[in-house]
Amino acid sequence: MTKELNLETIHKDLKRFIIESGQTQKQFAEKMGIPPAHLAVLLSGKHSLRLPTLIKILNILNKKLIITDGTPD
Repeated sequence: MTKELNLETIHKDLKRFIIESGQTQKQFAEKMGIPPAHLAVLLSGKHSLRLPTLIKILNILNKKLIITDGTPD
């Protein structure tokens, strides 16, 4: 079964994960090596995240992306 990722949820979750990590967006942007304004754009949901960028964010947060087909185990 093909299922589209809910990008709005991903952006919201990433923002929440950063907040829960105790870091400001400025601190997090520094870890990513990008300007804080660029991170704000990435998290705004107005632009799609490239997979390498998403992986970099998740690695810094020590989170994993698990993709399933939506059926229960």
